[in-house]
Amino acid sequence: MRALIWVTVLLSALWGGYWFVGSRAAKSGAEMWLSSQGAQYQSLSVAGFPNRFDVTVTGVELNDAVHGIGWSAPFAQVFAMSWKPWHLIAALPNEQKITLPDQSLDLTSSRLMGSLLLVPGVDLALQETVVEGENLALTSSMGWRLAATKLVASTRLDPSQTNSHRLGLQISSLAPDPTLLPGLAGTGLPPEISEVHLDATASLTAPLDRHAAAAQPRLSALDLTEARLIWGLLKVHAKGALAADTAGFAAGEIGLRIEGWRALPGLLMAAGVVAPDFAPTLERGMEVMALQGGDAAVLNLALTAKYGWLSLGPFPLGPAPSWN
Repeated sequence: MRALIWVTVLLSALWGGYWFVGSRAAKSGAEMWLSSQGAQYQSLSVAGFPNRFDVTVTGVELNDAVHGIGWSAPFAQVFAMSWKPWHLIAALPNEQKITLPDQSLDLTSSRLMGSLLLVPGVDLALQETVVEGENLALTSSMGWRLAATKLVASTRLDPSQTNSHRLGLQISSLAPDPTLLPGLAGTGLPPEISEVHLDATASLTAPLDRHAAAAQPRLSALDLTEARLIWGLLKVHAKGALAADTAGFAAGEIGLRIEGWRALPGLLMAAGVVAPDFAPTLERGMEVMALQGGDAAVLNLALTAKYGWLSLGPFPLGPAPSWN
């Protein structure tokens, strides 16, 4: 019995020593990263003994003076279980500020958390990320506002393909500000987009790991398994694939199925994409294409990228994205 007690005491001491060393390493690593980013902060502490490393930074500010981009928050927290330090969980405050070259943005939420899972090993490759938010609102100093009831965004390493990650996005009750779409009332669409959904796989030119800064991974292919937008009677479904051509431009085709398409000309006009005098012509063209498809209520179009140019059905849109 006495031997068991001594073994327990010894193991507890060893674990306590491990936590102490690990907490010092976590604090040093956080300080080094913040310093490398030119961050300013009030305090940095590590707690959570004996089972977690809880890193808390208060009064934190990150600024990129070259690009005029910044972020600040009253605090930020990163948690890791002491026996699984390669799995990080971040908790962010209900109020944050984002600075852009032409405006500042206030981000509020009732809950906003993130998770980052690395592959244990020397390279620390990215395996999974998840961001979850509830009751989000983004308010601009220029007077517009976006809000969403719930957001879930994720990436997951796809072991079946080299340097590929599965992408997921789900947004519920997305409310665009009327100032962004001043003519929305004339489209017959409700004030909220009920659902935005994305399921895709992105292939990169190099792995996302600790060597990524030197390797600079770039997008080489995008396989869109399913994307949809549900906005009242307007329902848009998309599926297809794009890949970089020999010149580095996106090439391929995304098929679009649009129900309630008659709201589109007014929506594009409200967004400033088409001129008001062109909207009736656009609607007539869409009607002809819908009739050719066999169902006047459904419009089937192809978003095509070819030879460095992008087009939507018969309508040219401009240069295709460059993935160089």
